[in-house]
Amino acid sequence: MAADPAEGVATPPSPPAAGPVFRAWEWFEDKIVLNLGVLCFVVAMSLMLFEAISRAAVGESYHWIEEIVRYAVVWAFFLCLALSARHGFHIRADFVHRKLSPRLQHACDVISAVCGVLFAGFLCYAGTLQTMQLYRNGLLSESAMDLEMWKVQIMLPIGAAMLLIFYLGALWRGLTRRTVFAESIEIE
Repeated sequence: MAADPAEGVATPPSPPAAGPVFRAWEWFEDKIVLNLGVLCFVVAMSLMLFEAISRAAVGESYHWIEEIVRYAVVWAFFLCLALSARHGFHIRADFVHRKLSPRLQHACDVISAVCGVLFAGFLCYAGTLQTMQLYRNGLLSESAMDLEMWKVQIMLPIGAAMLLIFYLGALWRGLTRRTVFAESIEIE
């Protein structure tokens, strides 16, 4: 680890240039996944605004809007979960982490990455089982829309798989003695 002369604290070496597969994955997340997530949020907000105006102006409510909004928000959340982690937007309680030595910080980050791999792996596995069960049972949504629930639920294993890819990459970086996670974003 290199010492930062300004602070006198050792900092982990910067990661080497990303390979072409990793750059392609980052491009996919940044350009495709992020835009799909934003589109889901825009659809949800537009439908909520339409519903509010419809109720206020003409006293009419559409039961299907609430269902579409719920699914759009869930899809946006799972689509952008790994992306937000890669960019350092996940909530991180680092008030203790900051007080540790750089070596202990790195060890805690590696342990955190292992926990993330286990969690995302379980979520991916359980989400896949649940989606397959919904497909086999042919369960439909509660509204008159009669959406097949497996088509809605499939975002859970997809989002969990993307999160698993993120945590596997973080674990690899940690095991190869590089910075494990992106720096947290400070909001004041």
